[in-house]
Amino acid sequence: EAMKDGYNVMICQSNESYEREADCIDALMSARVDGLLVSISRETEDLAHLKKVVDEGTPMVFFDRLVQGMNAPSVIVDDYQGAYDAVEHLIKQKSKHIVHLAGPDNLIISRKRTEGYISALEDHELPINQENIIECRNGTVEEAEAALSKLLENGHAIDGVFANNDMAALGALKAVQKAQLKCPEDIAIIGFSNWQFSSLVNPGLSSVAQPGYEMGREAARLMLEEINSKEKATNHVSIFDTDLVIRESSS
Repeated sequence: EAMKDGYNVMICQSNESYEREADCIDALMSARVDGLLVSISRETEDLAHLKKVVDEGTPMVFFDRLVQGMNAPSVIVDDYQGAYDAVEHLIKQKSKHIVHLAGPDNLIISRKRTEGYISALEDHELPINQENIIECRNGTVEEAEAALSKLLENGHAIDGVFANNDMAALGALKAVQKAQLKCPEDIAIIGFSNWQFSSLVNPGLSSVAQPGYEMGREAARLMLEEINSKEKATNHVSIFDTDLVIRESSS
């Protein structure tokens, strides 16, 4: 729609790098784009480059990852409830010692998913063990595999894993298989985002699905609204529900 209406549309990929994100923002502003749709990187803590955009009056909409303290609309999913539902599903599959492979603490979505994990345990009267919450800052297969392998090698009691994203869930699966354990019989696993590969691995990975198309459409609608509005931007947040997609890794 934006391209059809003659707006200047460009796409940049930060690859989860704060430095690259800041460079992309500078390049886009130099190209005099009409607005910015932004999903901040895992490394982003300093928001100066984003606040500069807002201060200069360029419309900006955040999607997927919420940013506090910015006068700009956002489109996100209910990360807390999605995490709660995932952990509750593991509990209903008889898991009692559930490890959470968490995202970086600087991201609000990571904190919300950890809160959902803790609340599900509390509501089902299971103990909260801080050793079971492991930050996988980069969210890679290798990072998650190493973290879970270390716990298993130390004899840590584990019968379930809730991963902050599907790459970390895949790393957990590799660690379980490396330890010659079975998934889900010994350790049930569920991830978050329902990336395409989740249905292609063996066993198929359970995951929390996000309505990506609908979120993108809403973000674009808000952006066009901001571009055409004469009023000052607001920090309105559109929140979409998630869905559990249950596959063999947890069923």
